[in-house]
Amino acid sequence: MRVLLIRREPSDELRRWSDDLVTQLGTRGITAYAYESDLWMPKETHPALNRDTSKRLREIGKDYDLVHAMGYRAAWACAEAFGQSESWGYSVYDFPKTRSPKLIERLNQAQFGTCACRAIRNELDGAGTDNLSLVYPSVWIDANESMRSRVDVRHSLGIPQEAFLVGIQGWDERLDLVIEAAGNLPDRIQFLIVGEEREEDWPAHVHCVHGVARPHELIQTCDLWACCREKPAFPLDVLEAMALGIPTLGRAKGGVIDLVAEDLTGSMFYEDETFAGKVSMIEEMSLTRAAYGQAAQVRFKEMFTIEKCASRFVDLYTEALG
Repeated sequence: MRVLLIRREPSDELRRWSDDLVTQLGTRGITAYAYESDLWMPKETHPALNRDTSKRLREIGKDYDLVHAMGYRAAWACAEAFGQSESWGYSVYDFPKTRSPKLIERLNQAQFGTCACRAIRNELDGAGTDNLSLVYPSVWIDANESMRSRVDVRHSLGIPQEAFLVGIQGWDERLDLVIEAAGNLPDRIQFLIVGEEREEDWPAHVHCVHGVARPHELIQTCDLWACCREKPAFPLDVLEAMALGIPTLGRAKGGVIDLVAEDLTGSMFYEDETFAGKVSMIEEMSLTRAAYGQAAQVRFKEMFTIEKCASRFVDLYTEALG
């Protein structure tokens, strides 16, 4: 079976997931290729643009058994190019920016559709989509990956070994919440922002590391991993923390609710005002933190591995091709 994954300006997380999916599909006898459509698939949609895009997409897809659209724009393009006469499906990772009937009509032409969390499925189901499945994205953690020790990583970053270190993904739009918490919490509680590209004067107890694609050793050096996003879809950084046995603290919205089992694998906060207090409370509960981390690792292995994700897509591809 040959499968073409079409991406258009994917988010960092969607790119990582689809790259790992391609690799895993290969171990299951499926030749999969992730194709970037940024240069020839415009954001805008109207008949003239759709014709040109459809022509290009049909030409690229002719040597494949099935086309898998990654994201809403790619799904729209596949609906225009293939309709219901060809084998194609789609996966969406983010919440839809619109629930326009025109978009839903096109999504419903696919042989299958998948979404990343229950909250996204609820929005799309409410708009009228059908044939939509919940398939959790995942990440691949290489058990043989060589990582520096916690001591070495902290030394290289100038972080005290005794600090309680809270990690957060750099493209989290609520970094202001982290900065505020850093100013209100004791000096022993410090923050590590991973992948933030902005150059600015961070507070003394906020450390920043730029341009990290797969920050496993940085996540592993943290005592707690946090997700503050206003409307998180399915934060793969939280999933990586779980896989590495790091307890998590997330905003109780979106995909975090699917990931974090509250008071079992981590904790949640519901209002901005409670974030700093939750961090402080978890810092004081060393035995509970250890239990959270162990339970998070078990939950990852039971529900969220890339192997489970790839196997589900193999089933969907097989069913779509009849």
